[in-house]
Amino acid sequence: MAAAGVIETFTLPPHLEAAEPPEARGLTRDAVRLLVSHADTGAIAHGSFSDLPRWLSPGDLLLVNTSGTLNAALEGRTADGERFALHLSTELPGNLWVVEVRRPGPVASLPGGDAHPGTSYALKDGGRITLLAPYPLAGALEAPSRLWVAALQLDQPVLTYLARFGSPIRYSYVTRSWPSVLPHATGLRARTPTARAR
Repeated sequence: MAAAGVIETFTLPPHLEAAEPPEARGLTRDAVRLLVSHADTGAIAHGSFSDLPRWLSPGDLLLVNTSGTLNAALEGRTADGERFALHLSTELPGNLWVVEVRRPGPVASLPGGDAHPGTSYALKDGGRITLLAPYPLAGALEAPSRLWVAALQLDQPVLTYLARFGSPIRYSYVTRSWPSVLPHATGLRARTPTARAR
């Protein structure tokens, strides 16, 4: 992953945003766009995923990510009743998770920005998330942070809880909610990602 300072700022035209799954646009999964970057020359080519075989040579290693998208967005409330969106990011040992604290927004949640260690959020069905420290902890415990190490307390397995009470993380360019799996999409396994490539 490139450091943030290495990536140039650019504006993506709205017509190129993946605002809905390919199936909702009448496309098959392999009809989405494919960007091919040639590491040896720096050249870039555009195609679609159905073109993938033409970019591979004998002996190439192809890695396929078959992991599903979890319903990792949870609604939490502070002791005074204020609502927050909590995005589970990375599971750590000991029922600890890296989480992002966000505020509810008109289309999708918005960055929270004012979280503090010790803040606790009540979840549905008696669950609780308590912030412990900024992630990564590179300075003071009270330093502002987008991500937090948090203790997750549930009375059931995490995946069971997320299936019952979580929802897919939604980005602001996605104009409506989509289920984890589209009912009319055939050949897709449960929790297959819906809108990530255009």
